Amino acid sequence: MTDDNKEEIGWADIGSGIHLTRSGAIIREALLAIKEQHIFCLVVARDYESGLVALVDFGPERLGIDRPGDWPPGMAPQTLRIIFKDKVGVWNQLSVELLEVGPDTLITTMPSRYVRLQRREGYRVEAPPGSKLVFLHHQEPRSDFELENISSDGVLMGCERREADLEVGDLIEKISLTLPGGEGGDIR
Repeated sequence: MTDDNKEEIGWADIGSGIHLTRSGAIIREALLAIKEQHIFCLVVARDYESGLVALVDFGPERLGIDRPGDWPPGMAPQTLRIIFKDKVGVWNQLSVELLEVGPDTLITTMPSRYVRLQRREGYRVEAPPGSKLVFLHHQEPRSDFELENISSDGVLMGCERREADLEVGDLIEKISLTLPGGEGGDIR
């Protein structure tokens, strides 16, 4: 399978932690996440970068994006980059073509390319609801940390309490991750 084919059906690694797709299904999923999670974006054009704007709507052929207040008058149709950080803090970029500028909306084509900058070897995925993380810290079992995302390289966990009593350099042992497995039971 060539890299072009990989781009059409999934992600192609183009080096330096950068992944590219041209998959319409993956692009639509990203747009839906931006809209539903209220993720703000930047619009970048030749000699211009906006402040934070929202994705207003999208359909099969077009996107509607908030028109930035400082949008340059008379901007010619051109390629734009829509840049955003996803829920796990990874930078993403969508390529679109500016079609028209309305009084409060930029109308563009649907993205033709989606580039994602990965900072690690394995993809991060959101931990499924019901996932559990348990480990030993100073020989005591700990389960009071919220599992945020997982990858083949590790896990990201957080806690509500500021005084979680974990210090830099502390050793944690016997880490156990349990994922909900549906009808087949949990997977440990």
